[in-house]
Amino acid sequence: MNQISSNADGESGRGSTGDDSGLLDRRAYLRLTGATVAGVAATSAGSGAVSAASVETIEVSSGEEERIELDGGDTLENTIIDVSARGASVAIRARTRGGDIAIRNVAIEGVDTQADDTINVAAYDEDATVTIENCYFGDGGEDDAGDGAGEGEGCIFVNASHAGDLLIRNVHVANFETGIYASAPGNPPVESKPDKQVGEGGTVRIEDTYLANVEKSGYKLGS
Repeated sequence: MNQISSNADGESGRGSTGDDSGLLDRRAYLRLTGATVAGVAATSAGSGAVSAASVETIEVSSGEEERIELDGGDTLENTIIDVSARGASVAIRARTRGGDIAIRNVAIEGVDTQADDTINVAAYDEDATVTIENCYFGDGGEDDAGDGAGEGEGCIFVNASHAGDLLIRNVHVANFETGIYASAPGNPPVESKPDKQVGEGGTVRIEDTYLANVEKSGYKLGS
């Protein structure tokens, strides 16, 4: 079972390692706390889709960045991304001009160290959707200055060009500077700021999501 499914054009994706026996019982239940554990357990009990052998761990080396690009038709699921090594980071870019993207049953272990947001989202087409569900992002992020968890980095950022639908459900976010920054799609025209991008008016829905220890704002929504 692929952890990152290929899109309709057949582009290659990341495959399961197939050797993580016992991982869900031992490690995911330690790290995927709160809503994520409940979501994974419900999925496993209801359909048998999530098993210990199907959970992949991506270990990012010290000073390296794992960059994951998702386009329409892609799914990132049943994955633990380990950025606990010094200076390790991850950047997930979920942007689609057609087709849907899903990020589900994903946990980031360790403090993400980069200057940008961990997850950047945009559904450019009105009919496109992005779903982020049953995820753990509770270890937080810091900028590359190393000021500590919660300094200088956001978890989820939604672009002003987002015109479709974003659903964030059963997600644990903690220890970031900003949690879910999703007001940009509602940006109105501002005469005094002609360079500011006007929002495309895409919808953002947040359901059953936990946010804590966020320095500036848990979530920001536009209108």
